[in-house]
Amino acid sequence: MKTSILTALAALSILHVAPLHVRAEGADPSIPKASEPASREDQKALWKKVEQLAFATVAGTDSVKRAAAMDRGRLPDGGAYDLAIGDRLTGTNVALQLDPVGKLEALSFDLRGGCVSTRTLLSQYPDLLVLQVPYDPRANSLVGTTIGGALVTFRMAPGPGPCALGVTVQTVEMAKAHLLLR
Repeated sequence: MKTSILTALAALSILHVAPLHVRAEGADPSIPKASEPASREDQKALWKKVEQLAFATVAGTDSVKRAAAMDRGRLPDGGAYDLAIGDRLTGTNVALQLDPVGKLEALSFDLRGGCVSTRTLLSQYPDLLVLQVPYDPRANSLVGTTIGGALVTFRMAPGPGPCALGVTVQTVEMAKAHLLLR
């Protein structure tokens, strides 16, 4: 009887520990790997593009389309659109969100080609605010700043030395309206 109890406890501990062991060894596909830091030139190009988009957002939909070079024709098949920022830094999956009337709600894009860290963002925008801290350590956080009349938010990857995964630009009024609707 003593042997069967020990065998049962051993089996339970294996069932309990095995999933943890598998998770520890396997790579979680939702957590991106840190890439090389973005070059200073790419960072300067990002600041310039973000500020250009922020001021264009306040001006209206047509200004945003011109600033994002979306007015040069239709989106390619599949709807994906890339935004050249710097030599290696690119905005991918550019999305322009409009309300039913056609008024701009937000412009968003993912960042690829280099790591723009929180420290780098703080050096450019000393008034950077933490907007969302996730409960799950594998979830993304949000930091943001205001430029002119626009709110620029950066979606940050989880983990140490987080890199910006994406950028969203919207007017402060639209951000307030979305916050009130929650």
